[in-house]
Amino acid sequence: MKLHDFEQKIQMLRELRHAVRPNNAWVAKTRASLLRSLEQDVAIKPQPRPVVRELFSVRWAVFVRGPIAAVLAGLAVVLGSSVLSVSAAERAMPGDLLYTIKIATEQTRLALTSDKSDKLKLKTEFVGRRVEEIKKLATMNTTPGTQERIKETTETLKRDLDTVKNQLADVKTEQPVDQALSAQLVDQKGTEIAASLKEVKDVVSSDLKPQVAEAEAAAVNTAMKAVQVMIETQSDPEAKKVVSPADIAQSINQKVEGVEAHLTDATAQLAQTGAATSSAARAPSATASTDSLSLSATSTPSAALLDAKTTIAEAKQLLVENKLQEVTDKITEANHAVVTAEKSMDAIAAASSSVAVPPVPAEAASSTHATSTASQTPAASASSTTLEKEPDKK
Repeated sequence: MKLHDFEQKIQMLRELRHAVRPNNAWVAKTRASLLRSLEQDVAIKPQPRPVVRELFSVRWAVFVRGPIAAVLAGLAVVLGSSVLSVSAAERAMPGDLLYTIKIATEQTRLALTSDKSDKLKLKTEFVGRRVEEIKKLATMNTTPGTQERIKETTETLKRDLDTVKNQLADVKTEQPVDQALSAQLVDQKGTEIAASLKEVKDVVSSDLKPQVAEAEAAAVNTAMKAVQVMIETQSDPEAKKVVSPADIAQSINQKVEGVEAHLTDATAQLAQTGAATSSAARAPSATASTDSLSLSATSTPSAALLDAKTTIAEAKQLLVENKLQEVTDKITEANHAVVTAEKSMDAIAAASSSVAVPPVPAEAASSTHATSTASQTPAASASSTTLEKEPDKK
């Protein structure tokens, strides 16, 4: 069934919905049955047409291998809304029952889109959805299971951003104007995603910060890849009209400012991590491993952040010289250095917090105090020993 035919049938169902008044008990029973069907593999296999056969070849289609049109149409009537209520599935969050339907719908739209530029735009839209989901989940951070849902969605976002980068290479076969417009869209979305993830990173738990930071870096890298594509299209006069050199320079400046802000945050984190680690190293029960952690806190992360600072300065100079292609490489390099430093600091902080300082028993404390007193008054101690030995001589 073609998508147009499917939409016509859904429209017919909408019109019939107002005329048909099903029994409430039947509606409840049918709704439960359909929802159970969505959780399991539908046994009936369709006879796909060539286009549909390609659609059903993707992995995610295993759980919807039944008559999709029939299931969606049934849900439209039972749930009392338009196509799948476009509401119920569209608003579903990771972990919800209908979230798999939301993802399946996205994959269906991608599979039915043949134009490379349109496919890239569609994928970019879906990447934006993942970020919105992460932001909403971050507001529910104390709800049981939310931590794992944020982590899984963040991993999905990173994979989707990699897909977008690969699709940017695919659009290079398109007309320069289409390339420029597609790349500009990806650049804008990547910049928005990086800013959103920076806000999320400030509110999630410390366990999730590394994953969110990596996703933020992936968004910056994807945006930089888009900028490179825009630069390459500047040789075409028409492409230069839709995306001007000024637009590209402004975008690059935003990336430099973003990485500098990321560097500032990481530097502040390094100061905190170093203070905490040094404090642990001064504790009475600190071990040699803690000392090595303190050494790491002042070496590897610091070196990476110093590299990032130097690289950003080089990027600024290249920007002045209008060597835009080299600037993008430097920004990507600096971004990577900052993320590497953050990951090192997170590992150091986690290892440092695992070094427990056991409480000192009262007996040990008094013994330590006595020993300390004795060591502070050696003369008195020696005199006392002499007096104790004199009776023996007599």
